[in-house]
Amino acid sequence: GEVNCRRPLRTNTELMAPLAVPVLVLALLASVQLASAAPNIVFFLADDLGYNEMGFMNSSRGLITPHLDAMASEGIVLRNYYVQPICSPTRSALVTGRYPLRLGTQANVIKPDTPWGIPLENKFIGQYLKGARGGAYRTAMFGK
Repeated sequence: GEVNCRRPLRTNTELMAPLAVPVLVLALLASVQLASAAPNIVFFLADDLGYNEMGFMNSSRGLITPHLDAMASEGIVLRNYYVQPICSPTRSALVTGRYPLRLGTQANVIKPDTPWGIPLENKFIGQYLKGARGGAYRTAMFGK
């Protein structure tokens, strides 16, 4: 008999999931702009951190995070999101709003003699913010 080798159709949710965080951040920025001329934005991305390990997430592990708890109580905490299982693809999707596969960052391995990193023709979230609110934002990224 015949074997059907077609891949199952992907749902819209599966296709749009990597864009959820950047779109949500931009949507939240738009709503917050009504209350403030240029609200402060601080976004933390932590690798290998469980969902409920922080104090503000009702930590069952007993971690004491008073400064992060205070920031969370005064800001917005993203509780439902989609990330890649390794850090580089997640970071590249976050800063560009694009799928890691389209950026060439789907793997955490950088092979010698191959191009690596996010192609610079992509626009980054910091570039969008610099143009927001008449240039009121200054942006920076720290970490890896």
